[in-house]
This record gives sequence, structure tokens and C-alpha cells, in this order.
Amino acid sequence: MIDLATQITFLNFIEFKIPAEEFETYLYTSQSLEKELGGNLYSDIMTINYNGKDCRKELNEKIQSIFDYTEIHKTQIIEVIDAILSKQSIIAGLEKLHSWAWKGYSFLGHVDVIGNFGEQGKSIILRIEGEDTEEEIFEKVKLYQPDLEECLLDIKIRMQKGQIVLTGEMKQGIYSQYFGYRELP
Repeated sequence: MIDLATQITFLNFIEFKIPAEEFETYLYTSQSLEKELGGNLYSDIMTINYNGKDCRKELNEKIQSIFDYTEIHKTQIIEVIDAILSKQSIIAGLEKLHSWAWKGYSFLGHVDVIGNFGEQGKSIILRIEGEDTEEEIFEKVKLYQPDLEECLLDIKIRMQKGQIVLTGEMKQGIYSQYFGYRELP
């Protein structure tokens, strides 16, 4: 079984959140990676040219079938919600939640400021001044959605209790694939 932290590191590289040099250092210094991946997959991953333009795509193809995207996404969504609630990286967090809503996790879009962030986001961002603190940014966002804290906390709790279940299924939409989920009572 591949550790969740390992999966997130791989995904962060695939999504361009960490540079190739940093990822390669991780690969060569990780003590448990070969054991987690198994010898064959480990060898395949170590032979990828991480200076090549298609290295992320190649890595994704090799590891996609063994990754548990449900746990990765659940962890990441809860971490983003926690960051927003603790008034850290508010705009980036809302952008990320908006992106996940568009990728299929539409329960996030039920929060107006997330679902409409593409349009409202422009209005919110224009109200933010360069020297605004995260606390001030949070208060400006709450002008658009006064119950933001309650809505985010509700999503977090429902995910933790298993009332919102990310299925890991990729469903085919009209124009693209999207992630599946179920809401339970």
C-alpha cells in the first residue's frame, strides 16, 4: 500500500506544484519508496527522464492505477477548508475549491462564493488591497457569503462522517471526465 503522503507528493509533482529537481531529490532520498511501490514500478519510475517535457504525463500513466484519489482529494479538500477557516491562503483556497467543484465535486459549488468564484472571484479580488491581511480578506469574502464559515465547516464534518463520499470513479460528461461522489443522509 502506498502511503498517503507519498501519493500527495507524486500528485503535487504531476500538478506542477513542485519542480522536477525537488521531486528527483525526493525519489533518491526516500527510504521507503521502493518498498511502497514494489521493485518493478520503482524501477520504472526511476528510469523516467525528469528533465523531459512529458515526464509528468509519463509518471501519471505509470502510477494512476495504484493511487487512491479518493483519500488524496478528501485530505486536500479538508486541508484547504481548514486553511480558509484559519484565515490562511483564502483566495488560493477558494480558487482550488472552485476548481474541484468544476472537476465533479459539485457539492462544493453549493457554497455560493465557491460555485460562482469564476465571476464573484473577480469582484472579490478587486476589493482586496495589496496590504490587506488574511483576516481582512476573509471579512471581505464574507460580504459575499456571510455564512461561509458554517458552510465550509458543514462540508468538512460531512466528509469526515462519511456523509459525503468521494467514489474515485471517473464519470464521462458531455465534454470531459469528472470525479464522482455520493451524498448520504
